[in-house]
Amino acid sequence: MAHRVVAAIFAAGEAYKRENEALRSILQSLGLSNATIQRRVRAYLKQRKEEETALQLLTRVCEESLKRFPAIDVAATLAETPIGGKLQ
Repeated sequence: MAHRVVAAIFAAGEAYKRENEALRSILQSLGLSNATIQRRVRAYLKQRKEEETALQLLTRVCEESLKRFPAIDVAATLAETPIGGKLQ
């Protein structure tokens, strides 16, 4: 059960990452550079007082979930979890 929760969290993160990549691609096709996009994202999040990036939040949630589920075999769960995509 616990590994399904963590797997679902990872799946949600992957879905958000794909959406982020699509939006970034659209903005690039409109002439914005990666640096400009990143600067605007940081400024927007800072204005809204967001303290964590999506990746930091996802990492923290997964780590806390794994701490709360000591019965699962972390190595086996991570080995079974497909991880892919471009780094941001």
